[in-house]
Amino acid sequence: MTASSAALDARLARWAAGHAVLLLAATAAALAWNTLWPVALAGTASFGGFVGAFRRHWTPTGLSGLKIESELGNPCKIIYNDKTLEEDIEKGETRNLHKVL
Repeated sequence: MTASSAALDARLARWAAGHAVLLLAATAAALAWNTLWPVALAGTASFGGFVGAFRRHWTPTGLSGLKIESELGNPCKIIYNDKTLEEDIEKGETRNLHKVL
């Protein structure tokens, strides 16, 4: 196991523990108030936090694998993560800019 994967595993374990505590508290609130919205709210917030915290780990390079499809056939100006790219894209062409950006 590499140092970076060990660090990622530790972060995932911390998130999982926090998620468990949050959902336990939300379940207790839902039982006390006889309603389900605390669990739904906590689950949604926890998942959003997970996606936000680990967004760089979804792809090997940490980018989103941005793809642009152009039906206009005109030059496109793309700004992503403080990088700018201007490309001529033909009508109906699909280009994967993952390696470019």
